Amino acid sequence: SISAFCNAGFDNLGSDSLVPFQLNGFLNYTIMFLIVAGGLGFNVWIEIIENFKNKEKKPLRLRLIHMSLHSKIVIGFTSILIFGGALLFLLFEWSNVDTIGNFNILNKIRAALFQSVTLRTAGFNTIPQDQLTDFSKALSCIWMLTGGSPASTAGGIKTVTIAVILISMISALKGKNRLEVFRRTLPFDLLLKAITILMIMLLLVSISTILLYFAESFNHHEYQFLNLLYEVCSATGTVGLSTGITSGLSSLGKMILIACMYLGRLSPITVIIALNSKLHDDTEITKLPDERVIIG
Repeated sequence: SISAFCNAGFDNLGSDSLVPFQLNGFLNYTIMFLIVAGGLGFNVWIEIIENFKNKEKKPLRLRLIHMSLHSKIVIGFTSILIFGGALLFLLFEWSNVDTIGNFNILNKIRAALFQSVTLRTAGFNTIPQDQLTDFSKALSCIWMLTGGSPASTAGGIKTVTIAVILISMISALKGKNRLEVFRRTLPFDLLLKAITILMIMLLLVSISTILLYFAESFNHHEYQFLNLLYEVCSATGTVGLSTGITSGLSSLGKMILIACMYLGRLSPITVIIALNSKLHDDTEITKLPDERVIIG
């Protein structure tokens, strides 16, 4: 329970994790609730509690409307990731007899939902990760890197960081030069921070995967590149999931994953602290002239 709420990625149930309990609905939904609760962020939960403690009898829609922009983005984007991910896993794994192919429809939906939730840096699994299709492994890498929300127990790039970049993309497609969402405008420096964090994490994953590939090229085991990428994304997002190759990696390979865990957890925090001090420093006296370049 503590590991699920803290998105720690540990369990003491053995190498199969929750696979023996994959048909236990009560246990599955309890673990999912704890994972989501820990991944939303404490400030979001405080706002939810304060909002619903209000004695004024307001309908649910109005209570949600009056929440802060941060909470709206967190709840909205988290919902998209959970249910969108579950739908994609259903499509990718529907006929895979090694994962959910032999389940009935309700069990398939629950297993896909659990897979989508646990990738938010929780580390439990109810289906064997090494038996996932390549499409599911690739999707899992994206979900693991995205992680949970700011000020939460989860790791990863964070939902709001990705959401800000997507909001900027949608605003550009609409022909707007401002970041607008939920009838509010986001400051431009948030986009700079979000892009910086995203690029640093992608560079970390790319370099680590290449290093791990070369480190394991001398190993007597032959690992697929996608499995190595999966291990790096899991370590960088501090998730705890594995395709089962971690114990067979070389000492150098394990050291690379240790570095990914450490840097993956600290990088977003340290980058934000550094950018907060630099981007708010308006002591520059001179401003260089503007000049456009060709994009695309």
